Amino acid sequence: MKRIFLTAAALVAGVAWFAAGSGHAADSHFGMFGPKIVDIAVHIDDAARRSLQGARETDAPATLRLGTGVDTDAAFDVMIHVKGQRGSARTLDQKPAFKIKTRKGQRPLGLEHLTLNNMVQDPTMLHEALGYQVYAAAGVPVPEAGYARVTVNGQDYGLYLNVETIDLPFLKRRFGDDSGILYEGEYGVDLRTGDEAKFHLDAGQDPGHAQLTSFIRAVEAPGDGVFYGASAQVDTPSFLANMAVQALIADWDNYYKANNYRIYWNPSVQRWFFIPTGIDQTFVDASTSVFGGTGILFQKCLASERCTVDYAAAVRNVAGRFESLGLQDRMTALLSVIDAASQADPKRPYDAAEMTQAREAMRVFIAKRPDAVRAGLSCADSGRERTLADCIGAVAINPASNRCIEVVSRTPDRNGAGVHVTPCHGGVKQRWRLVAKSNANEIEATSSGRCLELQSQEDGAPARQAVCAGIANQLFSLQPGPQGTHIVARHSGKCLTIASRKGNPSLIQAACSSDASQIWRVQRSVFLTSAAAN
Repeated sequence: MKRIFLTAAALVAGVAWFAAGSGHAADSHFGMFGPKIVDIAVHIDDAARRSLQGARETDAPATLRLGTGVDTDAAFDVMIHVKGQRGSARTLDQKPAFKIKTRKGQRPLGLEHLTLNNMVQDPTMLHEALGYQVYAAAGVPVPEAGYARVTVNGQDYGLYLNVETIDLPFLKRRFGDDSGILYEGEYGVDLRTGDEAKFHLDAGQDPGHAQLTSFIRAVEAPGDGVFYGASAQVDTPSFLANMAVQALIADWDNYYKANNYRIYWNPSVQRWFFIPTGIDQTFVDASTSVFGGTGILFQKCLASERCTVDYAAAVRNVAGRFESLGLQDRMTALLSVIDAASQADPKRPYDAAEMTQAREAMRVFIAKRPDAVRAGLSCADSGRERTLADCIGAVAINPASNRCIEVVSRTPDRNGAGVHVTPCHGGVKQRWRLVAKSNANEIEATSSGRCLELQSQEDGAPARQAVCAGIANQLFSLQPGPQGTHIVARHSGKCLTIASRKGNPSLIQAACSSDASQIWRVQRSVFLTSAAAN
């Protein structure tokens, strides 16, 4: 196995790396992390290989050797399985990601687990390593990261991200207390009644999901007590910083969409903390909205003016920290360490040109992103809106179907994009600003700046979005009634109506009636009841 020697550039990167870290550089396990590549050799016998091919998530025995500059000849008996879901899943013959469990008394550098991410969805091979630094700089608890050159039975499997496993030692280092409760929320699992059993308990004891259920009840309760005061259950500054970083680096997965995240109940402070994971698809989508998160707890924050204002302050704070990190220089320093190994990786699913293009796009993203997220907050500065919550828009919910009015288009600013009624999530395509025009309103999509428009005065005329012009077929009045609100078109006197009750129907106009398909609640969050709406 090769020993590790750091270049001068790598040492510079190391200083930058630890400057944004958590201050645990003295821990023995840090020999595995930082701006370096360690060599990891895995041997899997034929029986274990067949087991992994048939049941990839079931542990199988293996032997591990490390080339960290110490104990390079030591062999460790471990258990290994293939990790990854959906986009990152790969077979054992391709470039799979691995989770490795060491045995007590045979723990390399004190590590209980190793997590090796395959980076198959990240042509830069930089997103996770740099993204975790942004989270750390914002005060969010995250794992350390480094790189590994992996062989399996002598075959070169290429460059992997070597990321610290979120386990009991991680909890002890980050929170000073590993006696709490660690849950993993996988795809689509959120803090709502009915999802309790869908969370995976990774550490600790929570009989009957009692602590988790208490959290969910606090989220569902009226008001913002889950964030503030004696009844607070979440560490609000950390949560808001977490969400701010997700918007900043375009971490569209994680809790932004309530996919693939962890929450930890820290008994020392009696609060839940969110821990981001799986951040390989970041630094890409510049259209990611500051207020587009659909996780239920984030939507709960948007239901509170106080929490919304605090979140906006967190976004501004994180944008400043992002700029002070000097990520362009960190990219350059880190590439001096990994570029040769990334180019030589025989199993990467992208070519050298794609890698170069992705890295240049990442630099552009980094240069422009702080100003872009600040611009996402600037509409409140125009004086047109009464509050920041008004500025970010309202959702229009049909209570009978629990569906919301949404622009349906891959290109948000496309003129003529259709408007459908889809399951409510409160994301940016479901948010609309009410812009007063005499005794009516334009209904402006926050995702595009275009206005809701009806194509004619006829029954069944579909709604679409178009450039705002203040014309009659773009003006609507909200007429409250005992069951809810009618949204009435000024040019026809007809009401916005759900076209059918199947699938995700389109939005049309029809003669006003008491039918449930015409009843709406227009409010600033999917969480607010009509009684609580402004």
